[in-house]
Amino acid sequence: MASHAPALFFHPDQIEGKGRDLVGRRSAGQSFLEGWLAHCGADELTAVTETSGHGKALAEVLANMGEKRPLRVVSLASTSDFTRFGTVFFPTPGYSSAAWRRLRFGPARCALVGITHTVSTRRIIENLHHLMAEPVEDWDALICTSNAVRAVVAEQLKLEEGYYRQRFGATQVPQPQLAVIGNTKSRCS
Repeated sequence: MASHAPALFFHPDQIEGKGRDLVGRRSAGQSFLEGWLAHCGADELTAVTETSGHGKALAEVLANMGEKRPLRVVSLASTSDFTRFGTVFFPTPGYSSAAWRRLRFGPARCALVGITHTVSTRRIIENLHHLMAEPVEDWDALICTSNAVRAVVAEQLKLEEGYYRQRFGATQVPQPQLAVIGNTKSRCS
C-alpha cells in the first residue's frame, strides 16, 4: 500500500490562478499547496473536495506544477469514504460539510484540522459559530497563527459553549483542539 500524507481539502478558489484577484488567502493557499507537495513525503497524494469537478481542477493544477505522484480524490458530494485518509486538512477555520458527512462512517475514523489566519472578519466569526453547531469532536483541531488569534478563537468557542449549555441544557460540548503555529511549549487544548 502506498504511503500518503493527510488529505488536503481543495477548492479551486483557495489558490492563485488566472482571472482571480490576488488576495492574501489565495497567496497563503498557493504557498501551502507548494509546501505540502515539497514536504509531505508521500508516494501518493490524497485530497478531499466538495465536488468531483474540484478534484479535476486539482489534478490539472498539480499537472501544471509538474507533479508526478498519483492523486486520489474523494468528493464530499459522493458517498465515498473520505475518512480512510485518517486526517483531512482544511485551509479555513471550518470543515465544510465534512463533520456531518463523517457521521455516516463513524466520527472516530478521522480527524479534521482547520486553520485560521485572521479573526477580524464577520465571515470568520460566523464560521466559528457554525463550527460549534456541527458534530465536531475533541480530536479535531483548529490551528491558530498566533497566541492572539488563539485567545479570540478560545473566547468565541467559550461563548458558543455557554449558549448551548444555557439554551439546550447541554452537558457536553465537544470542541476542537486549538494549536498555535510555532508554539512548541504548549500542547493543543
